[in-house]
Amino acid sequence: MDITNLIELETICLDLKAQTKDEALKELVEMLEAAGKLNSQSQFLADIWKREEIGNTGFDDGIAIPHAKSDAVAKPAVAVGISRNGIDYGAEDGELSDVFFMLASPDGDDHHHIEVLAQISTKIIEDGFVEKLKLAQSREEALEMLTDIQTQSNEFLPTSLEFASEPLSPWAQKLGRIKEHLLFGTSHMIPFIVAGGVLLSLSVMISGHGGVPQEGILADIAQMGIAGLTLFTAVLGGYIAYSIADKPGLAPGMIGSWIAVSHYNTGFLGAIVVGFFAGFVVWLLKKIQLPDSMSSLGS
Repeated sequence: MDITNLIELETICLDLKAQTKDEALKELVEMLEAAGKLNSQSQFLADIWKREEIGNTGFDDGIAIPHAKSDAVAKPAVAVGISRNGIDYGAEDGELSDVFFMLASPDGDDHHHIEVLAQISTKIIEDGFVEKLKLAQSREEALEMLTDIQTQSNEFLPTSLEFASEPLSPWAQKLGRIKEHLLFGTSHMIPFIVAGGVLLSLSVMISGHGGVPQEGILADIAQMGIAGLTLFTAVLGGYIAYSIADKPGLAPGMIGSWIAVSHYNTGFLGAIVVGFFAGFVVWLLKKIQLPDSMSSLGS
């Protein structure tokens, strides 16, 4: 989905009044409501907080990307806000957050988040972009910078109009989807590998014996590191399934990947296969029409 169709002047604020995370989320949701993007402001805000309970969406360098898939979304949209004083959003680096992108996606639009996040991420990692956005003097100027995301990415496409206008083959589209699901799982797996490796290495280095400590607090730290390096395969498979089938796919993907690796020694390749299989099966099961009394099973 092209982000240029999701950001409007009405969903940009260059001077958020919010002083807290709660106020910031409310202000961004109110912008979406005023722009006619929501069916229910209160429900969408509740869904945003449910997503925050899974994991904080505050990132390094003052960036926060709260998002949710919700029945309360009438039209997919992105709200952009800038705080001049910064807000304690709970980012991992401990810094205040001052640039906010709120993504609103209709429930069931499994690929909307990934596509939009990829386009935003491409732009915010460019040197100087965030600083330029903060210095924007008008919403029109900010909108021009934000919607230039698609234009910039087109520089990498073929220059031949005849070739560029050719639609992708069905196989190419399917491979693209597979790549998206795999990258989604990988992005959630990496923190476990990094944290596990760092903890294990530190315990070995501090012990001074050149091996994994067997007792004391260093042994506990080493075990935490080993746990991180063990769990990454389950996380990989789980979030591949999550990418395909949304939240219902997470548990089957994780459990199946864990069993494949721990009992059948399939390694991370087995976790990938199980993740795709679990996600596809749950995706099919979600198409079954359930009675109202059992509707929560599909969410």
